[in-house]
Amino acid sequence: MQVTKNSGTDAAATSEPKKADSSAIELESVTRRFGQVEALSCVSLCINRGEFFSLLGPSGCGKTTLLRIVAGLDLPDEGAVRIGGVNVHDVPAHRRPVNTVFQSYALFPHLVVFDNIAFGLRMKKVSSSAIAERVKRVMAVVEIASLADRKPSQLSGGQKQRVALARAIVNEPQVLLLDEPLGALDLKLRKQLQVELHQLQRRLGITFVYVTHDQDEALTMSDRIAIMNHGRIEQLGAPEELYERPRRRFVAQFLGSCNLLGGAVKSRDGSVVSVQTGVGVLKVDLGAQMPDAVQRGYLALAIRPEKVVLDPAGAGINCVRARIEATVYSGAETQYLLRCGEHPLKACLMNATAGRPGLRVGQEVGVYLPPDGLIPLED
Repeated sequence: MQVTKNSGTDAAATSEPKKADSSAIELESVTRRFGQVEALSCVSLCINRGEFFSLLGPSGCGKTTLLRIVAGLDLPDEGAVRIGGVNVHDVPAHRRPVNTVFQSYALFPHLVVFDNIAFGLRMKKVSSSAIAERVKRVMAVVEIASLADRKPSQLSGGQKQRVALARAIVNEPQVLLLDEPLGALDLKLRKQLQVELHQLQRRLGITFVYVTHDQDEALTMSDRIAIMNHGRIEQLGAPEELYERPRRRFVAQFLGSCNLLGGAVKSRDGSVVSVQTGVGVLKVDLGAQMPDAVQRGYLALAIRPEKVVLDPAGAGINCVRARIEATVYSGAETQYLLRCGEHPLKACLMNATAGRPGLRVGQEVGVYLPPDGLIPLED
């Protein structure tokens, strides 16, 4: 996971206070409707200069609509969009200080790579000598200098994506918008370009706004992520914060795998709460958190599979008995699908030791759910 420097915020405070000169993009109560469907519902958001910011969510959640509104390809029904502190409502797409990279590449098939990259500069009537210098420089940055005389039909998918990136950044935009640019590539190439894209953004210092539905992609590259659902931001924060401390069921389930538990609050002792769940009584250390649900007497919990500890002889606090129903080997790790009474659980163990005897299907094991691994949810 990418270790980040920026701190996150939650969905209730998506427009955090920033100095005017630190904001690349500000959205204030942006709403967009298509007939009876509200694609965006009063979205407020602040994206910092030089930030790699991702919009993550399932298809139809509104992330591409939001990107199109920033790009000027669509207009909000309500709300304001500011780029570099300037309200751009009346600024057409071609005059906004942004460029967009699409999944489809959108290269001109009849032009060679050099001319594809230079096209925007020629439209702006930049001098030939400046065009040659800037195109050569950006081709070197994305490592496609040797492809200058090829046409798109002579390029691989990864090479086409690099050309599309070069064409976008050669115009030196304040903001680069990327709409699932790696979605059409195979897994190995996608992983490679994720690293390269992250490194490129760091070298250029340009604000990247990246749309994706791939959780691993967002976690790997982003400084901050806004997780969207039904036109709203469910939660916003740094990757580690969102993964380790999701606030709602949707975030916990969408961003990686998790076990969901819940039940009546039996007792409280300071920050430690005992909850009667479907697998038994579990103690949860809430720390400084005390969700409203505790006051109502019910608490929903999530725990990541890698936090679940399997021990055939396990017993004690937060230990329950379960039967292994299936195992899924995936190279670096093995997933264990468990059944505790009527409740399913999932555990994930790293295959760190060669030749280690594995746990068997049908075997009964102790399952330890550590108090600090149980995440209290708001819903």
